[in-house]
Amino acid sequence: MTRLVLAQPFVRRLGQLPNQDQKLVRDAVMQLYLDVQMGERPRHGLRWHGLDSPNLYSISPNMDYRVILYHQGEDYVVLYADHHDRAYDWARRRRLEVHPHTGAMQVAVTEERTEVITQVVTEERPFGSYDAAYLLQLGVPERLVQTVRHASERNAHELLELLPEEVAERLLGLLAGDLVTPPAPAAGDPFLHPDARSLFVVAEDESALERALSGSWQEWTVFLHPSQRSVVERSFRGATRLTGGAGTGKTVVALHRAARLAEAGGRVLLTTYSRTLVIRLEELLGALALSPGARQNITVVTVHALARQLEAELGLPPRQPEDSPAALRARFELAARRTGSGLSPEFLLAEWRGVIEAQGLRTWEEYRDARRTGRGTPLGVRGRQEVWQVAQEMRAALAADGKFTWRTLCDAVTAGLAGRAPLFDHVIADEAQDLGPSEVRFLLALTGGAADHLLLAMDEGQRIYQRAFSMRALGLNFQGRSTRLKLNYRTSRQIRELADRVLPGTLRDADEAVERRLTLSRFQGPPPTVLHLPNPEAEFAHLGRWLEERLAGGLSPAEIAVFTRHDPVTTAARVQAITGHAAAVVGQGDEATDPRKISVSTMHRAKGLEFRAVAVVGLNDEALPSAQRLAELTDPGDQEDFIAQERHLLYVAATRARDWLLLTYSGEASRFLRALLTAGHDAA
Repeated sequence: MTRLVLAQPFVRRLGQLPNQDQKLVRDAVMQLYLDVQMGERPRHGLRWHGLDSPNLYSISPNMDYRVILYHQGEDYVVLYADHHDRAYDWARRRRLEVHPHTGAMQVAVTEERTEVITQVVTEERPFGSYDAAYLLQLGVPERLVQTVRHASERNAHELLELLPEEVAERLLGLLAGDLVTPPAPAAGDPFLHPDARSLFVVAEDESALERALSGSWQEWTVFLHPSQRSVVERSFRGATRLTGGAGTGKTVVALHRAARLAEAGGRVLLTTYSRTLVIRLEELLGALALSPGARQNITVVTVHALARQLEAELGLPPRQPEDSPAALRARFELAARRTGSGLSPEFLLAEWRGVIEAQGLRTWEEYRDARRTGRGTPLGVRGRQEVWQVAQEMRAALAADGKFTWRTLCDAVTAGLAGRAPLFDHVIADEAQDLGPSEVRFLLALTGGAADHLLLAMDEGQRIYQRAFSMRALGLNFQGRSTRLKLNYRTSRQIRELADRVLPGTLRDADEAVERRLTLSRFQGPPPTVLHLPNPEAEFAHLGRWLEERLAGGLSPAEIAVFTRHDPVTTAARVQAITGHAAAVVGQGDEATDPRKISVSTMHRAKGLEFRAVAVVGLNDEALPSAQRLAELTDPGDQEDFIAQERHLLYVAATRARDWLLLTYSGEASRFLRALLTAGHDAA
């Protein structure tokens, strides 16, 4: 039976083409499908043309574009599309073949493409100690086994970018020192092999192909890498954790897993920290085309909004939030006077935020024995008793006034849920690094603790709200149920490498687990720009020229964002004035989703979003880290923790960009930019 197969490189490239060119390519592929389904040769107007590579052909939507295909027997595989010379160059460097060991169909890069990688022979060869048979079992294409063995440490990542994704991830595991077990060989259809399912999808009928070509099948909705699919499909007896750098597909896994569990009839909570992310999750969930029953089984809401809702349903006394630092400082000042404490309100607030709330401590015994790692001022038992007495006075006054902090609300609702039937079968929390222990306890109280009850998708490098705390102290042990994603699908190698330099090479969580930041991007792009300008006016003038270049290059306003540490409303007005294009402030109504508008956001609000082009303005040392906030912190440990969060904030903002990134500042550069400037990232 004749069938048409879509390859991931084609779907990815199709989405990058200008809209009018996408239509040309879509129409040509649909015409080919209709011809071959009728058992006929491709119509003359498609200009079917055989290439020098075995079983590779092209069709021509017009005199400029070429669509590259593989054809053998009954299979037509759409591999790639681009302008004439670039399409043929892509085809010349690749072969479609079944791997001799795994049995999976692969798109393999030819030896010619990798000759430059093996020119340096005097450096250490990270894969040189592995024999050829083992590398072949890992899925390395047979003709590239010796190339892999001879790759130097300097160019190993360049080589990995040329290998099939599942193979690149296995070799990246070897670089990280992991024990990598080869996949078992599998017979049968090579396009349906577990490894191949991340690269190929069979268009089952004309309507399915139409949905794919019209963009209804976004790349992430169809192609899952084996490591992603294993988390989506596996059943876990306890809580599980999914980690990975920005752009590695944690949200994709969360969405697909929520869909699978809901289709099976489970009641699923898909939650996160911010309202902006909830809106994004709801939009992405709509792209999965779930059955009506499954969609009804999924609740998408922020953790705090759900706690607020349950507060009313449980009949708890109605209260209002009071969580600003200024309001809490005033409360601690009053509580200290009432208890006769001489401790400063700044110190008490920092101890409340950094230890008591950060660790979810609810009793004197818990606080007495708690670790105060990162706090610069030591406290003995008597000092802790004084702090606890003031904290209890503040907590009681807060409740008496009908107020709460979001974490005391979570604690109250968690207590109210005790002994009640579980509200959900499965809880999936995205961006879970920004949740505190009170929020995690609340999520645990929502389920009955059965199989697959909790998945936390998180990245220590994106922790911008919450100080790290011990998961073990909450009874969560992820040993054997933790997966790290290593392939970056969103961000170009150039942008990822810049962002990675903002962070330390390794990160350590509160349970002393060490995380190496080894990640591999699947595509390249233009180098990011770090630019010094004489003043803010010059920054915006340059920003205007940069935005016009992106728009003239074919990007739509919805594919562009500007991030700031300052007032986003003022920034949006300036963007609109210098470009003539309307700008929408993220988080204000539904304007941020308007395709006619450039998005403007604070750096914090950028979490979870992605754009083709991103500019971050005003990155001077007064703004990042915030000099005002640093001055308010009196404890050296608090200052160190805040600086780390600000460093992570720059990483978050930079990794929202897919292809283009501009970072500008006037005056003295942020300390986080200085290493990038010395590294020569297109700086001026």
